Amino acid sequence: MHTSRRTTTYLCLSALALVLCCPPYGRLWAQQRTLTFDGAVRGALERHERALAAGERIDAADARVMRARAAFLPSLSFAGTYTRRAFETVRQVGGDEITIQSLNAFSAAANASLTLLDPRLFPLYSQVKSDRDASQAEAWNAARLVAYDAAAAYLDAIAAEQLLQAAERRLELARINLDAARARYSAQLAGINDVTRGELEYATAQRERTTARGARETARLRLGYSINSAPPDSLAPPDDILMIAGSYMAVTERLVELALRLRADITISRARADALRASATEAVMRALPNVTAVAQYRWTNEAGFSGKNTNWYVGANLAWTLFDGGAWLADRAERAGMADAADLESRAIERQIDVDIRAALVALTNARAARDQADVALDAARKNADETRELYRQGLVSALASADANVRLFESDVAHTQARIGLVSAFLALRAAIGFDPLGNDLTRRSAE
Repeated sequence: MHTSRRTTTYLCLSALALVLCCPPYGRLWAQQRTLTFDGAVRGALERHERALAAGERIDAADARVMRARAAFLPSLSFAGTYTRRAFETVRQVGGDEITIQSLNAFSAAANASLTLLDPRLFPLYSQVKSDRDASQAEAWNAARLVAYDAAAAYLDAIAAEQLLQAAERRLELARINLDAARARYSAQLAGINDVTRGELEYATAQRERTTARGARETARLRLGYSINSAPPDSLAPPDDILMIAGSYMAVTERLVELALRLRADITISRARADALRASATEAVMRALPNVTAVAQYRWTNEAGFSGKNTNWYVGANLAWTLFDGGAWLADRAERAGMADAADLESRAIERQIDVDIRAALVALTNARAARDQADVALDAARKNADETRELYRQGLVSALASADANVRLFESDVAHTQARIGLVSAFLALRAAIGFDPLGNDLTRRSAE
């Protein structure tokens, strides 16, 4: 019985392994281990500690607003007291026995207070809300920077992967050229110098592959840190964003208008200025009075001479600082000056946004041209390498020319990879200048949703 069960379990596991290894399920399993550009950015936003900390700071800012709002609401409190005495005190009054002090005394009081008028509360509340808006923008910007760090790490890893592939192609071509040189030397169609030159190129290609392999592993480790996950087995090229970057067209003025609404730095600057304005108003409001209503309800088991176990009262308190030595005037002047300075800094940021957008568009145009030129250069280098390799087989060119063509192909391959990654980076820089995250999303709306 036990043997039969073990056999059945083994067969089931074997069948499952075959299903996972065979198409199409094998391809689906492999795809699950492939990281995309979108997946890297979302993973960083969902798992990186700095992005999570940004969300906590938003909650803290909301809590500060809640605390400021509490000043407009009534305050209620309750207090109870129990007292155990050594003896009880009783007096005779008019033939009645009155307990002055009980052996076990109980008392309870409920207190309520409400601010009826405090002009300072309104500017203080506005100040806290403006500070909340600035804190939220700072948190959103921190999360956005985490996303761009992950995007940069992803592009570095993709570039390192493609450079390793270029190094492996160079090594393979160097091996083919070395085999051809050895064959020609054996047939006494070429000298030993051709073999030596081929061996030198092969050794150089091996060194480049080793260096590229180390760079790839380092880039994968950095990517794993950025997304707070184990390094992926493979990376999907960012073909979609590369296609968008290659054909993106926009009106500069519209992008500037959009950036003025989305950029976190301008939001932070404006919110800080509004907070300082409200703070200056608060200093003025100190010259006005404030009124507070109070009420209490009290119960005790020691009625005393009044004969009443309960009591209550209501009242109002008025406080008015008629003269504070001019401190509020100094505070208002200081805070108003700081608010004016914040306004000037905000205007400088607005002008800088226009420069950032235009510079990013210029960089994108240059990167697009560099990509196109790299495409042409790579095609020419491939054609030259193929033709030179064939001519060397026919003995029409030297081994030096064949090795040189191989090096030129490798250099063009590297330049082509760098140009493609540079185009994506330039497009991401434009998105960053506008205020988007690397995926083209507005994190402020995303957080609100």
